[in-house]
Amino acid sequence: MDMDIIPQASFDDSCKLRILDPDTRDRSTALAQECQQFVSKVREFQVTVEAVLRDMNRIAESTEQQKLKAIGRRIKRDS
Repeated sequence: MDMDIIPQASFDDSCKLRILDPDTRDRSTALAQECQQFVSKVREFQVTVEAVLRDMNRIAESTEQQKLKAIGRRIKRDS
């Protein structure tokens, strides 16, 4: 914000005192809403990633068990 510009106070339609001009206030409100949507999408993505990681760990454990069983069968067969 340029220090040479002095903000002017005004009243909005609801008789509330405003320091920002209406355009700046509207853009700030829109930006705040976009930020909330972004945060919501990031949280949703995080939940999805956690679910995928849980599934991958479950599959990895199952694969490891199958591998150990196969090794055991091969050792038994070769003995």
